[in-house]
Amino acid sequence: MGCPSAADLNPEGSTGFKPRFIWTKFSKLRRKAASEIAADDAAVFFQDVKNNDPDIAAQPNPAGGGYDTSTGSQAFHIGVVQSATAIAGTDQVDLTIAESSGARASSGGTGVNVRALGKVKATVAKGLVWCPDGVNRIYFVGKDGPVSSYLPAFLPAREAKAS
Repeated sequence: MGCPSAADLNPEGSTGFKPRFIWTKFSKLRRKAASEIAADDAAVFFQDVKNNDPDIAAQPNPAGGGYDTSTGSQAFHIGVVQSATAIAGTDQVDLTIAESSGARASSGGTGVNVRALGKVKATVAKGLVWCPDGVNRIYFVGKDGPVSSYLPAFLPAREAKAS
């Protein structure tokens, strides 16, 4: 999904997906226990989760400008689990997330940052597992099939030369 191929250089999602789309589209792949969290899972970041239910989405602010946070949560960011290890006999998971700001890094790289959250509490509520990230929550969605890279052969010629 979203990965260019020789048949379709610009498939749906090739320029990205909003976090709520990932959360909703793959609801059957949501993680339910810390032991299920695995490398390459989507890490969907939420703020203002109401009643332990990230499916209650915040509504647009009728006065304009953003969302009414009293109405529900905002899925505001996506990362990828780089590593996750459930700590046996505890409610903790040792978690590392790869994430992007969407901007080029000052080094000229892709802007991807790998962030070790360390040992964090894994809470199960409403049948879903989440881990804290400050005042926000990270929920997890398993991958849909094998993970594949964006092969240079499928990039437009000017981008392939830059790699």
